[in-house]
Amino acid sequence: MTDIEALFAIKNEIIDPFDSLITWNESVPLCQWRGVVCGTRNQRVIELNLLDHKLAGVLSPFVGNLSFLIRLDIGNNTISGNIPPELGRLTRLRHLYLQNNSFYGEIPVNLSFCSNLVELWAYKNNLVGVLPRELGLLTKLKYFGFSYNKLIGEIPKSYGNFSSLLEMYLLDNDLEGKIPDEFGKLKSLEIFDADFNRLSGRIPSSLYNLTSLKVIDVSFNQLEGTLPRDLGINLPNLECLSISENQFSGSLPYSLFNLTGLAYLFVGKNDLGGRVPRFDKLHNLFILSMDNNQFDNDLTLMSSLTNATNLNRLYLQNNAFGGTFHEFFSNLPSNLAFVDLSSNQFSGHIPIDIGKFVNLEELRLSGNQLTGIIPSTIGKLYKLRYLHLSQNRISGSVPFSIANLSLLTELNLDHNNLRGRIPSSVAKCQSLLYLNLNQNNLIGSIPKEICLISSLVVLNLSSNNLTGALPKEIDSLKNLFIIRCLFE
Repeated sequence: MTDIEALFAIKNEIIDPFDSLITWNESVPLCQWRGVVCGTRNQRVIELNLLDHKLAGVLSPFVGNLSFLIRLDIGNNTISGNIPPELGRLTRLRHLYLQNNSFYGEIPVNLSFCSNLVELWAYKNNLVGVLPRELGLLTKLKYFGFSYNKLIGEIPKSYGNFSSLLEMYLLDNDLEGKIPDEFGKLKSLEIFDADFNRLSGRIPSSLYNLTSLKVIDVSFNQLEGTLPRDLGINLPNLECLSISENQFSGSLPYSLFNLTGLAYLFVGKNDLGGRVPRFDKLHNLFILSMDNNQFDNDLTLMSSLTNATNLNRLYLQNNAFGGTFHEFFSNLPSNLAFVDLSSNQFSGHIPIDIGKFVNLEELRLSGNQLTGIIPSTIGKLYKLRYLHLSQNRISGSVPFSIANLSLLTELNLDHNNLRGRIPSSVAKCQSLLYLNLNQNNLIGSIPKEICLISSLVVLNLSSNNLTGALPKEIDSLKNLFIIRCLFE
C-alpha cells in the first residue's frame, strides 16, 4: 500500500466536521496536503501533524503502513476507539502524540517495537488495563506521559530501563504497589509525577540519589516513611517536592532548606511534626504548603521568608504553630495572594500595615487567639475574595472600609467579640455569597442595605444583640438559601 492509499484509508475513518482535511484529494499533490510533511529524498510521508483539528472518528490501522513516519501528532481531538497495534510497525517513529482524545481499551504491547521512540504522550484518554512491561524495551524514550487515564496495576520494574528518560507522568490513574527500586537507574530523570494514585510503601532510597531530579510529585497516594536527612544534598536541582496527602512521618530534613532553587514545597496532610528549619535560603519559593501536620514552631520563623519575594501561596493551617502574629506577618513578602494560617495557636493582632498586601485574594486566620481590632487598612485589599477571621478574640467594630472589597465572596467573622452596629457599607460588597457575623456582640437593627446584595446565599447574624425586625426587603434576595437572624 502506498502512502497516499494509507492516508485515504485514514481519512475514511475520520469525522472531519470543519473540513480540515479538504486538501486530502487527488487534485492536490500529496506533500501539500494539510498536516503532511514529506522527506526531501524520496517524497515519503515522514510527519503527520493533525494537532487540534477538531477531528473525531477512529484512527485507522492503516496508519501502520506509513513506514517512513517519524512524527505522528493527533493530539487535542476527540478521536476514539483502540490505539491500533499496527503502530508497532513504525520502526522509524520517534514522536507519538495521542494526548487529549477519547481512546479507550488497553495500551498495545506492540508499541514496544517502536524502538526509536523518544516521545510517547497519551494522557487524557480513557485507557484501561495495566502499563505493559514490554514498553521497558524503549530505551531511547525521553518523555513518557499516560496521566489522566484509568490504568491499574503496578508500575513495571522494566521501566527502570528507560535509560534516556527525562520526564515521566503517570498522575491521576489507579496505579498501586511500590515505586520500583529500579528507578534508581534513571540517571537523567528530571520529572517524576505520579500523584493521585494508590501507590504504597516507601519512596525507594535509589530515587533520592538521582541528582538530576527537579520535580518529585507523589501527592495523594498511600506512601509512608521518613524523608532522608541528606535529601537536600543528593537532590541539588530540586525545584518541586510534593508529597501531600500521604502518611509520611518524622520531621523535615534541614538539608531541604538549603535548596536555593526550590519553588514548590507541598507536604500537607501527613504525620510530619517537630520544628521547621528557617527559610532564609529559599529565595525562589512560590508555594509553601505545610498544612494539616503537627509542626509546633514559634511562627516567628516565618520572618525568614522575607527574601522569598516570589512567594504567592502560604498554607500552614491545622498545625500547632504558636507565636505572635503581628511580629512576623508584616515581614512576609508583599506579593502573597493566598494565606491560610487557620487552626493554629498564635496570638497578637492583625497589623495596621496589612494594607500593603495588595495582591491578597484569600486571608484565612480562623481558629487562633487573635485579639485587637480589624484595622481599617484591610479595605486596601481590593483583590480579596475570602476573609475568614472567625473563632478568635477580635474586638472593636466591623470596619466601614469593608465596602472597598468589591470582589469579596466570603466574609466570616463569627465567634469573636465584635461590637457596634453592622455597617450599611457592607452592601457595597456586591459579590458577597457568604456573610457570617454569628456569635458576636453586635447591636442595633439589620441594615436594609444588606438586602441589596443580590448574590447572597448564606446570611448568619444570630447570637448577637440585634433588635428590631427583619427588613422586609429580605424577600428580594432570590439566591438566599440559609438565613439565621435572632433578635432580642
